[in-house]
Amino acid sequence: MYGASAYLNGTADPHSLKWLLATRVMFNGRVMGHVSPRFQELVQTFYHLFKNKYPSYTRPKFYKTAKLTSFLTGIIDKKMRKIFLRILGQIFKNPLNLFKRAYFQSFMIIQPVNILPDGRQDMCDSCPDMTVHEGRLVWSCRLEEMNTFGCFITAVPKSKSQDH
Repeated sequence: MYGASAYLNGTADPHSLKWLLATRVMFNGRVMGHVSPRFQELVQTFYHLFKNKYPSYTRPKFYKTAKLTSFLTGIIDKKMRKIFLRILGQIFKNPLNLFKRAYFQSFMIIQPVNILPDGRQDMCDSCPDMTVHEGRLVWSCRLEEMNTFGCFITAVPKSKSQDH
């Protein structure tokens, strides 16, 4: 099962899903559930409040905090409460599980550039993998175009005379 909780849309088509994130909670070798969109929003908001930036890639130590985080966010989020109760159930089955960590495990599905019928290229809006190339911010997935041609390749619709 893949329980998506966050996404990035496209630049040319705002309805396209370019990045689709799912994060599950693992405890004692079992999936306890997938985090909710509200949880993802809280993580983004609080991270931004305290660090003045948004997390795109989280440090590994955060992934070890799933037990505590599930408890704290479970106070206001029904889906996270269910995850915490499943963890608690595992602890009641075997009290030694209290000393085991619960982990977050994230899965990302990334859709590469889409070429639209009119030649526009639908890129990831607010791409977290942007990089600087010769003083210019560019999509890292298209860096090879910059290195080879010095610019992005532009697609144009095929003309009717080219069909033959």
